[in-house]
Amino acid sequence: MIIIIYSTLIFLLKNKMFLLVKGTRIHPLGMVLGFHTNQNSDFVVGNNSNFKMILIENARYRSLFSVKAATQEQYRAGWNAYSNFCSNVLGCCPQFKFTFEEWDDNIHLRGISFQVTVMTAFIEFLIITEAKSFQLICSYLSAVRWNLIQCGVNVEFLQDPLIKSNRAALMKLHTHVKSYKLEDSRFPATPLFVKELALHLLSWGTLEGAALSLGAMLAFVCLLRRSEYLYKCPSEASGSYDEEVEGEDYHTIRAQDVLFEFLELNDNGVRTSVFVHPSNAYLHSSDDLVALDFVIPSSKTDQAGVGMPFHVSRMKVSKTVVFDVVFVAYHWSVLSRPSGKSPFLSWDNGSKWPSYRKFNAAIKVVAGNMGFPTKYATTHVLRIGGATTMSAAGISDHIIMIYGRWKSLAFLLYARKSRATSNMVTASILNPSNLTSSDVTRSYRHGSQFLEKLNSVAG
Repeated sequence: MIIIIYSTLIFLLKNKMFLLVKGTRIHPLGMVLGFHTNQNSDFVVGNNSNFKMILIENARYRSLFSVKAATQEQYRAGWNAYSNFCSNVLGCCPQFKFTFEEWDDNIHLRGISFQVTVMTAFIEFLIITEAKSFQLICSYLSAVRWNLIQCGVNVEFLQDPLIKSNRAALMKLHTHVKSYKLEDSRFPATPLFVKELALHLLSWGTLEGAALSLGAMLAFVCLLRRSEYLYKCPSEASGSYDEEVEGEDYHTIRAQDVLFEFLELNDNGVRTSVFVHPSNAYLHSSDDLVALDFVIPSSKTDQAGVGMPFHVSRMKVSKTVVFDVVFVAYHWSVLSRPSGKSPFLSWDNGSKWPSYRKFNAAIKVVAGNMGFPTKYATTHVLRIGGATTMSAAGISDHIIMIYGRWKSLAFLLYARKSRATSNMVTASILNPSNLTSSDVTRSYRHGSQFLEKLNSVAG
């Protein structure tokens, strides 16, 4: 059996079927996309065989192309920063093959491993000299780890408590700064803000403006994330929708995920519910329109892609209803007639969709016109605004948490105070019946008696 396998291997090598070396590009599934060699194209049999080197390079290339392009760029930037620091500042090898001059002469430095010293020095350099953000430093550390592994360096030293505590501290600082910015900078959109934004977008007189006006309303009413209603192609260079690229990151509502409910007379003269997709909405009258149903195929909190259903009953414009989001969705469907797996907010058979950049720019314009700060005016103010409005109306926190699909209490950062919530808080504090003096004294008295019993038992 061994002889047969060896003979087969020699045959394949001679016929250059395993020629995978420098310059080779490997498909993520392992298929070879090109052939090249940094040695002679013929394999050398025996002790000088380059077969081992070829297998190693094959593995390295497969590892490289298993990482997304954006992450590759991030890793490249982090490694360049680290290697420049080692070469220009410390004067040592980034792969730890030789130390810097002061290392062997300094007893205090030799008390810690060389690798740990270099890495902690790199962190301090990025903080003090380069003034890099906490998040970027952690990103650089991940890049260094990945590249060291590719170089064959044992990275167990990264588990040293000194490095781990430094990284944990950086993440805490980053979280604190991020929370502070979220709480103090971004403003919640109001119902009137969304109305003005929709009117501004419709004034463009284009399908893109119509699509974005509906997106603004859906984001506000259903607390949607941007990726759930605005499609962004993974390969922007393609310029058109492609089912093959949707992958696991495809969270956007598709035309097939949307249903309109109409209440129409059947043959017996009885009103019954009729459900139709957007592509056929034009065949039905808006007078019979009663609701909109849609499903988000997946999201940041639904990586398994189970889907999150939404039901929006139609509420016509009145003194207490600023806009009719169900009718706007119907009108959009009549105009664009999206179908199948095309994004719901797309047109021309799913080949065109609205620009996220233009949407952000429009939000800033309307924010400036209404006196809101424009610096932090992004699509996220719509989701914040929906949560804040629900809180101001007295909707309980757990309902907002479920409706907005938050897995933690992070949404409380978005529940900004309104006049209604301030009045409720003030009224509850000033009401003497909510917390009486007897409540306090009774609790204190029971607590004292309990302590006395404990003391007596102990005695």
